[in-house]
Amino acid sequence: PGVTTTGSATIRGNLIDQYQKNGVTIDGSGSSGIIEGNVIKGAGPTTVTAQNGVQISDNANATVDGNWVSGDVYTGPTYAATAIIEYAEQPGQVSFTSNWVSASDYGIYAYEADRGTSISGNYVSGSNYDGISVDSSTNTRVTNNTSSNNTGSDGEGFGLYSSDGPGSETGLVLNGDTAD
Repeated sequence: PGVTTTGSATIRGNLIDQYQKNGVTIDGSGSSGIIEGNVIKGAGPTTVTAQNGVQISDNANATVDGNWVSGDVYTGPTYAATAIIEYAEQPGQVSFTSNWVSASDYGIYAYEADRGTSISGNYVSGSNYDGISVDSSTNTRVTNNTSSNNTGSDGEGFGLYSSDGPGSETGLVLNGDTAD
């Protein structure tokens, strides 16, 4: 069986580049992180792996604030890269605020975010797909974001999806967001 550990980190004011799968990962129940004021640069278009600039997963708690995240683009046959992603069956308390996200497959993606995730005051541009996506999530607040110039075949400002069909998203708040 695998070994499970928890940890905490403050990651502030760094240049994070030349990473393989993820630039920053906060993962696991009991783990927490503050990711603030960093420049996080993916490899750009690559067939090697679907990179994520920041990944919060598996019940971790995190604040992701004031980062510049770009260049997470996957050109392989399946999957997509994401600048900032949250996913898990039981995500922790997560907020994404005041980030500048550009030139990635997806800008910000919240999947199965069910404990009050907040996506607020972010600027997302140049995504190949949605600038900001909320998928199979409940109690998620998406407020005062700007999503523009998303140029790919599916490029929308905001995407709302559910694996349980239309209308299954509950407690979702959209307020003051703009899309070009």
